[in-house]
This record gives sequence, structure tokens and C-alpha cells, in this order.
Amino acid sequence: MNDLLPVAEEQGPYDRGPQKVNGQAYSTTLSSSCSVATWQLDRQYTTFTTTLGAADSTASDTKILLYVELDGVRKIERSMAVGSTLPVTLGLRGVFRITLGSMSCNSRHQENVGAWIDPVITKAP
Repeated sequence: MNDLLPVAEEQGPYDRGPQKVNGQAYSTTLSSSCSVATWQLDRQYTTFTTTLGAADSTASDTKILLYVELDGVRKIERSMAVGSTLPVTLGLRGVFRITLGSMSCNSRHQENVGAWIDPVITKAP
């Protein structure tokens, strides 16, 4: 997924690179405190896999809303707290666009960051 550039970004861009989540350092993440980005897939991919989490820098009393939309339909939405992760796999056959949202926009702390750990989209053969 890191090879594709978003076709639309709202609120702010995703940071690409390392992030520490649930005590473990990950080298490949998309992360942000407040971002919505959409990638065009042109119906060429079969699966999306990632792990959702909140960066270890996130305040203990904060939850970050993370969601995935496929062609405008919300397929998963979770509020993630620091210290937890959730593996996600979604089918992408026939999907034109994927949108990832990371929402902690009203937070006073920029350290409150949602993370998409090792986000991978698999291209159809």
C-alpha cells in the first residue's frame, strides 16, 4: 500500500514510516491523529490486510476511531485504545477505491495517533 499515492486526502496526510504500537516497533505503518485518505484501486486487487492500533504515544484516556470504506461503504470501524491491536483482512475484488480514516481530531494531544500496521493490498494475478 505504501507504493500507491492517495487520490484524495482530507484533514491532513498520513505519515509513512516507523511507529511503536503495543510495545512493539513497526517499520511500515500509515499513521495520523486526524486523516482520511482515499486510494484508487481500479478493481485490480484481491485483499487488504493490516493491523489497527493506537501508537504508544497516545494518552491512556483516549480512543482513536479507525475505519475502512470500500467504494463509499464502511466495512469496519473500531475505537482503538493504547495497548490494543486488531488484525483486519478485507476482500477487494471489484473494488474501485479504498478509504482509510483515523480520527482523534478533537484531541489536544498530537501524540494521539492511530496506526495502520503493515498495510498491504494484494494485486490480482
